[in-house]
Amino acid sequence: MTRHSELPEREYRLARHYLNKLRTVNEAMQRGQSTVSYGLTVFDQEWEQIRHWQAWTVQRAPEDELRARLCIEFPLTGLEVLANRNNAEVQIKWLRAGLEAARQLQDKEAERSLGYELMMVYYRLGSLEEGRDIACQLLDLGEAANDLLCIERAYFGLAVYSEERGEYSDAEQSYQQALRLSRKLGVITELGRALNALGGVAQYVGEFEKSYQYVSQYLELMELHGKQNRVCHALISLGESLISLKAYTEAEQSLQRAVRMCRSLGFQRLLGVGLLTLSALALAEDKLDMAQTYVNEGLQAVRAVGVQRQIISGLTKLGYIDLRHEDFAAAFAHLHEGLEMARDVGNPRYICEVELALAHAFIAVSDYDSARDVLRESLTIVQNIESRSQKIRILSGVVAYFQSLGDYKQAAIVAGAIKDELLVDAPFFGGVRAQLETTLGPADYYETLADGARRSLDETIAEMLVAMV
Repeated sequence: MTRHSELPEREYRLARHYLNKLRTVNEAMQRGQSTVSYGLTVFDQEWEQIRHWQAWTVQRAPEDELRARLCIEFPLTGLEVLANRNNAEVQIKWLRAGLEAARQLQDKEAERSLGYELMMVYYRLGSLEEGRDIACQLLDLGEAANDLLCIERAYFGLAVYSEERGEYSDAEQSYQQALRLSRKLGVITELGRALNALGGVAQYVGEFEKSYQYVSQYLELMELHGKQNRVCHALISLGESLISLKAYTEAEQSLQRAVRMCRSLGFQRLLGVGLLTLSALALAEDKLDMAQTYVNEGLQAVRAVGVQRQIISGLTKLGYIDLRHEDFAAAFAHLHEGLEMARDVGNPRYICEVELALAHAFIAVSDYDSARDVLRESLTIVQNIESRSQKIRILSGVVAYFQSLGDYKQAAIVAGAIKDELLVDAPFFGGVRAQLETTLGPADYYETLADGARRSLDETIAEMLVAMV
């Protein structure tokens, strides 16, 4: 073991000094608006030195325990500022180094803490398999140590993986287990996070009122006990839920409050998410210019911090807006970039969302073969996603495809299977249904709709996969 006296004393003091600078910034961001400007000023002035001395802790001999301990402290001390102010790749690099140091020291508590934080950053980047692997490790580590917090976090991580794969039943089951453990532990932040995640699952499967109840509880908890960044996150989640419930005025109030807080507190990642959600609200109200303003700024913010899922979401929205403006070259550029990214991270939900927008773009330029190809891929994927709302959205694209080919009967049959028009894109689907009624005539149109209504969504998807060969 290397004793303190054997270390270059000056270097050790400097590393500790800049670690304390990082702690000052981190604590300032946690306390809120009155101290955040000071904290961000310190961060901007000292970041290069902080980064240099963190790198110094990594360049150590295997027996150098003091540097290893500092290597653990840097990522844990800077959790708040790294998550909200910096690129996720930097945070991953620090966390990996800290995890290696924890294993070197056989510090199981630090290994569990760092493993959890690394798992969550992997998920934000869309690295699903890496996130799941760490979740499994955390479950083993937690059970070995009888650490209920670690076990709760492991279940949360396993749930995130299932959710991202579209396996919503498994996700809800694991999130409920995390919720039960967090209640037993009485850890408010963990409890709030589980409530928010359950609200997200309900949102994706189209249970919007249930989603609203979950995220309302999350916001209430964070207002009482949470850090400022969690309040911002809860406000954004609530805004998304309110958009789905078509409570647009309330959604805007919640989202604008979140964005104001994010701007004043320097929460760049959450600012991007809030702006992209505001763009979704503007699209729901068919305010295309406003949506474009929000999505441009939001996409810039999420690109800066490297959150893959939000970048994909922003590109999809931007491509959709381009399509509505009939700027087809820009639409295809943005949507193909988003699709490539969604495929790289292997997220079926985002693949389907991008491909639906792409199908509409291909239809708009009369490239029906390409429209069929992306719709078939989405239909194949959506068969294994436990989301009624996602299936309905893809089938709405199939209706537009058949209508554009002049196969009005087939289009009306599929339209009949879609029993909840609130879940589809009104500017495209509403016009298609009106055209079908005019073309077929009211009697044939409603008879064909009734025929389609006798089919389940899964039956309709299977039939369309055959019909679109």
